Amino acid sequence: MTTDRDRKIRVLFADDDEDLFRLVKMKLSSQGFLVSLSLNGERIKEMVLSERPDIILLDVTMNGNDGRDICSHLKEDPQTKAIPVILLSADEGLDAIADQCGADAWVTKPFDAVSVKNKIKDLLSKRSPANHDLL
Repeated sequence: MTTDRDRKIRVLFADDDEDLFRLVKMKLSSQGFLVSLSLNGERIKEMVLSERPDIILLDVTMNGNDGRDICSHLKEDPQTKAIPVILLSADEGLDAIADQCGADAWVTKPFDAVSVKNKIKDLLSKRSPANHDLL
């Protein structure tokens, strides 16, 4: 039987940079996170509904898909609005972009996995004290 203590935090990473994904997956997996990838924005909603991630890491620009629009749609949908979204980008003004689309946090590229891990932990611990056991 799986308990909450045995459950891993599920992270959906949406970015078209496979090398970055491999690096982030390796780092976060070694910290006990379960990481899946969406290489473009077209399947994110479908993946969110089927995988029920605890948090989403979302690149602002992916192969013609706009992460701002994706984030806005996720935050407007009652089924997905409670899932924290962290925007990732090298764009200037990322804080304003995050505010406009309803993202819960942002991380500027290039970034290190430790800063992403800390953002995840911070957001999830604010959402639910029960998450402390998972972090």
